Amino acid sequence: MWLVVLHIAHTSDVQLKGYGTRLMNHLKQHARDVDGLTHFLTYADNNAVDYFVKQGFTKEIYLDKDIWHGYIKDYDGGILMECKIDPKLPYTNLSTMIRQQIYAMHDQPDSWPFKEPVDSRDVPDYYYIIKDPIDLKAMSKRVESEQYYITFEMFVADMKRMFSNARTYNSPENLLQMCNQVGNAFLQ
Repeated sequence: MWLVVLHIAHTSDVQLKGYGTRLMNHLKQHARDVDGLTHFLTYADNNAVDYFVKQGFTKEIYLDKDIWHGYIKDYDGGILMECKIDPKLPYTNLSTMIRQQIYAMHDQPDSWPFKEPVDSRDVPDYYYIIKDPIDLKAMSKRVESEQYYITFEMFVADMKRMFSNARTYNSPENLLQMCNQVGNAFLQ
């Protein structure tokens, strides 16, 4: 089943507070748990596309057209967008879930390279090579703000970036050495 989602416009000072995201997350949770819906569809104008992308919508439509065709009015200048509702994601408790993930990673002994920002005194060229650094401490601050990780995809993007930065900066030999050190520490 699917639902057509309308965009509610409001002033920019209100947009920064995340009310639209919280409303969307409650809508996803309710639509999935109560109504059994699996997808949202919406037509977004150019001003709304970025909002819907942040909410997990994509311009790729995977829902079979036979299911929805004829039920949605086609809008000139609008872009049809789809959001697949995750069957297990706790949309209304996203911050708690992400916080638990970060704490679990932080408590792992092998997470030591990711716990704090790289100290430029120890690694002087790091910030010349890595232009968009991220670490578990910065991610913890983001989740505590309750403003930054408004979608699970944003959290996943930071995680991927953190590991990508490690692969970019470290040579394969260094990564192997790091893994050996972590393995030795784990075995002790």
